[in-house]
Amino acid sequence: MILNTGEKDNPITFSSHTGVSPSALIVQDMLDRVRREFISSNISFGDHLAVILEELLKLKDETSVINWDGYGAVALNNESFQVSEKFALSLPFDTPIPNVYAMATGEVVFEWYRGKRQLFSVMVGGDSTLSYAGLFGTDTDFGTVHFDEKIPLILISNIQRVYS
Repeated sequence: MILNTGEKDNPITFSSHTGVSPSALIVQDMLDRVRREFISSNISFGDHLAVILEELLKLKDETSVINWDGYGAVALNNESFQVSEKFALSLPFDTPIPNVYAMATGEVVFEWYRGKRQLFSVMVGGDSTLSYAGLFGTDTDFGTVHFDEKIPLILISNIQRVYS
């Protein structure tokens, strides 16, 4: 699958808001609900993203309590879950569906895997920090970027490397 690495927004991604007033937060929540409703009711967009969102909701249910893994894991961080949901909704529609995991530290991880030496992971922090690491044959790439509701091109490029 070929991903477009140019400036390509998901058509249902809304611009990042900067408002912090109660009214601004209400408007942002309403936009998020409209986006989720659009995805669930539109076959063209819904099938691809619905799979990811379903995995996120399942993950939230399974990891919402302390010690969910039996080894002292903290409960899934609500802020990390919310940013993860926005991250998933912002992925271009031709992006392969990732595996979704929870870390014992409360963050969410998206992973694209094609083999032992072809994988790329993005860990989503509640402060909108995306930490990423990839193994592409003998090459590696890692770092952190800020997520402002548009997927940074370095992440799209690294997802593409997994499948090239």
